[in-house]
Amino acid sequence: MVFILKKILSAFLILLIVSFSLSYSYADEDEIYPVDKIIGQENDCVILATIIGIENNSIQLSNEYEVYPKNSNLPSTITVDNFKYSYCTEHSTNYNNPKFGDNIIINLTKADGKFMVGTGAYKVDTVSFSKLKVLIPHGMQGEECGTQLLALAHYIRTDGKQTQYKYDGKEVISINDNKLLNDYEADYIAYNDIVENNSESDQVKEDSFTNSKYFEFTVITLLIICLAMGGFLINFITKKIIK
Repeated sequence: MVFILKKILSAFLILLIVSFSLSYSYADEDEIYPVDKIIGQENDCVILATIIGIENNSIQLSNEYEVYPKNSNLPSTITVDNFKYSYCTEHSTNYNNPKFGDNIIINLTKADGKFMVGTGAYKVDTVSFSKLKVLIPHGMQGEECGTQLLALAHYIRTDGKQTQYKYDGKEVISINDNKLLNDYEADYIAYNDIVENNSESDQVKEDSFTNSKYFEFTVITLLIICLAMGGFLINFITKKIIK
């Protein structure tokens, strides 16, 4: 009986640890870069827009410029369900809450006559594609997740023409026109932080901890600790029974 209990506990612990490791390696291997999130799928739309209204469950967008496709006959005002920006949650804790007046680049898809946020959305300083900068929080400055947004800026500034990029650590290269985009950082990216606003009508609330990878890590760690303690207790009790 003792031998069987030990075998079951050991097998369960090994399975849990392997699953934990695979979940993180899978996430790393399948990383989707910001510009790829925005470009999305063939039938998606990419627009520059301004947030003109936020209600309990929806956000109203003013369609200011269509990056892709051109002349798609999108309405001038588009309503979508509440969404979050796509910044790295590790370095932009509370930056993913859309606010009234934000200028954004956003991927949209449509199903059953309803517009939905597709694969990504980021803040920009203006809706003029030829001179805008992508806005990112100071926490992403110098991080790979921050420099990757150089590709997004280049994609927009070229009016959606440049779509192929290479990432080598903190270097970003535009493949088609062979440009090292790090040389354009001052012109492509602006660092800023959020202005806190507790009004429910002006921001979408977010629990940044439960939406981050650290929440998953904490839960799994606690489970492992509980299982280890359970194994200790089982071993202790079985020894007492044997005695």
